[in-house]
Amino acid sequence: MSSEQPKPGAIPGWGQPQEPDAPSAPGPGSSPGGPTPGWGQPQQQDAPAAPGPGGPPPATDLGPSQVPSAASPPPPAPPPGGPSAAPGWGQAPATPPPAAGTAWGAPAGGSPGAPPAGGWNPQPVAPSGSSGCLKIILVLVVIGVILVTLVVVALGIFANRITDSLGVNSDGTIGKPCTIIDNASLSTALGSNAEAIQLEGIYDATIGIVLDKRVLPNAEDCWITADQTTAVGRIARYVGGDAGAVFQAEREKAAPTSQDQGGGVSVTSTGYFGGDVSGLGDEAFCTGVSDAIQAGVLVRQGDTLVYVSLSGPADNPPAFDTTADGVVIAPSLCADAQTVARQILH
Repeated sequence: MSSEQPKPGAIPGWGQPQEPDAPSAPGPGSSPGGPTPGWGQPQQQDAPAAPGPGGPPPATDLGPSQVPSAASPPPPAPPPGGPSAAPGWGQAPATPPPAAGTAWGAPAGGSPGAPPAGGWNPQPVAPSGSSGCLKIILVLVVIGVILVTLVVVALGIFANRITDSLGVNSDGTIGKPCTIIDNASLSTALGSNAEAIQLEGIYDATIGIVLDKRVLPNAEDCWITADQTTAVGRIARYVGGDAGAVFQAEREKAAPTSQDQGGGVSVTSTGYFGGDVSGLGDEAFCTGVSDAIQAGVLVRQGDTLVYVSLSGPADNPPAFDTTADGVVIAPSLCADAQTVARQILH
């Protein structure tokens, strides 16, 4: 075996300049023909090989940049897949994402954390929907106020009409005084504290349904009210040049009727004629009891017709009778009605 030590020239880097690596494609910012750039720094030279067994190699004339340094780390190994797998190996480094607070689309560049080149360009803040909700609330409030106002006005009009119909007087009494007879004359005729109210409006629409309107249904009328010891009923008055003809029409309407329907069938009605009355006006007759248990008298004096129909006091109901035609009559009611009619016609 030969114990001859290797010559210094046999080991690369010992006495000979190291072969430079093949130049790579110039990266951004590097000048053509210059050393291969890494990540912005010159590439480190390979470290010299370890000395052989014979001791350190003889000194050589190495430049300052070629003197090996023990503290310098070895150059990093190229990434797997060749130089094209990572930036810096023949390609420009990838553009990093913008820093926090930088708007997308702003020009890149500058130091990290610094505002992007070209000026600050913040994104506009999207408007909130609170203003739209506020408008809707205001519209609803206005509509509510209008509706409340209309309801109040309608209630006021309704109350005024009810007041007019009821006839609320200045002294607090209800009902318009009767224009046919005053309360004093009526009380004198009936022998009790009676009162007559004009039968119109709400009274006519309610009380008028149960009052006796068989005679002079469209004439001016009043409603007689009293306590339970006095008769109540209706008073009607008609004034006109045809009063005689109107009286005869009412007399015929009250008489019994019979209508032949053919085939031996006829329809009869007993009517409500209760008999003629003498000594009262020019002519008069009593009426039979109505469905509301009221009966009275129709009298004509000149151009005036007066009809008074009463019901008996609750504590003393009248006695009833029947005519030859089958009409149910109440003689006491017809007598009281004649007394009231005389007070009106005198």
